[in-house]
Amino acid sequence: MRLFFIEWSGPEPVRVTAELSKKHDIIYWSGLDLEKYTDTSTFPGTIFHEYADALAGRPARGVATENFIYPGEDLLAELSETESIVLTMMNKKYEWMEVLERKDFYYKLVWYWEGVLETYAPDAIIFPIIPHTVYDFVIYALAQRRGIKTIMFDFTRVGHRLLLQNDFKEGSRRLKQEMENVRGRHFTLNDLSPDVQRYYEQEAVAAGNDKPQDVQGLIDRYTGLNRLMIKFRGVFASIKDLSIFKRGVQYIIKQFTSNLKKEHSRFETAVNWQEKFIYVPLHYQPECTTSPMGGVFVDQILMIEILAASLPKGWVVYVKEHPFQWLPRGLNYFNYRYRGYYERISKIKNVKLVPIGTSTFTLIKQAQAVATATGTAGWEAVFRGKPALCFGYPWYRHCLGVFKVSDVTSCRQVLEKIVGSLAVDHRAVIDYLAAFDRASVRGYVEYYGREISTVSEQENIINLVKALAAELEHS
Repeated sequence: MRLFFIEWSGPEPVRVTAELSKKHDIIYWSGLDLEKYTDTSTFPGTIFHEYADALAGRPARGVATENFIYPGEDLLAELSETESIVLTMMNKKYEWMEVLERKDFYYKLVWYWEGVLETYAPDAIIFPIIPHTVYDFVIYALAQRRGIKTIMFDFTRVGHRLLLQNDFKEGSRRLKQEMENVRGRHFTLNDLSPDVQRYYEQEAVAAGNDKPQDVQGLIDRYTGLNRLMIKFRGVFASIKDLSIFKRGVQYIIKQFTSNLKKEHSRFETAVNWQEKFIYVPLHYQPECTTSPMGGVFVDQILMIEILAASLPKGWVVYVKEHPFQWLPRGLNYFNYRYRGYYERISKIKNVKLVPIGTSTFTLIKQAQAVATATGTAGWEAVFRGKPALCFGYPWYRHCLGVFKVSDVTSCRQVLEKIVGSLAVDHRAVIDYLAAFDRASVRGYVEYYGREISTVSEQENIINLVKALAAELEHS
């Protein structure tokens, strides 16, 4: 088969590609520092596209674009959903662009990648994870439109397992098959693999940790001594480029102006544990979990408004900010947390913004349900016998007790069931994990997976190659 590898970077993915190249033709390969990790001479027929060039919309070396056709009204109309997602997705890497500049850049990406797909005609395109870096999402959308097979992994945090899928909206086909295979059977913990058993015991039996291991690792990078080192490097760089005085003035001004933390503190409310409530943990943004996985609910305020309009009488919505949101970018307002963002949330009827330090697990325990776009909190809720309302496309959405909602009507229908004392049976969760156990892949594809995984490098490569090879053979 003729294969594209997109965003495929690092020493282990290179070894995976090398193994697959024994039976398949690697036609196109984009990634970071490809020449550092890859002996390109061993792939004589492959076009290599460095990540920085792809991100900037620069063509790969050796690609003749003279005959590529500019997209017209019909094609762009077909891709209208893609355009909407991409314009928001650009908040991560292209925040400085104005709206028309973003649209022009998006059209350029459609022009280039439509031409590449037409010219090189891949049979399948392999991504490490769900595409979310603009150019890779354009490739994904164009491939879906053309009927080209797309393959990607989804990081689940369950026993450091991955799920392979072709379409992030559809989810894992293998998981659905295994759910059918185990239907009507009832499993115990002893039926699960050791790593999945350990995960269940940690999550369902133990008190739990408010932050998943990989999220805690990210927080650690921006707190304590690591935070001091970041600040030190910033000061050193400003001295070196003579911007120290300008930065100093900006810092002083910031102390007397509003910022995210100050605005949040003005509108937050302590939890009244006697109230009946839906718990909504906000997603960290920008990130894949809301763009593209949240769909239109990349706008989390829309999700909160729908919930508030659907509430049973006497219920409220408690909203909590993500613990990592204020760390990487600092407290400055930006596209995803603009001035007035928290004020807007607090002014929605029957919605309350709670202090960021409030325990997630206590909120889950006391809530009638948890609502999220795709967040881990929804999965943690079903472990604790609480229903989860998911507005996006999380990997766990087919588990009993998880409800896909998209509007006020569907939201009200689910909440009516919850009012009627709907609870999640732990046996259903174990049954779901039995199917998940059979469908998932032990391994990792990105650095944060490597940091927390117990899978060896060699075993990871073997598992990824086996999963991809089987998928490529599947018609």
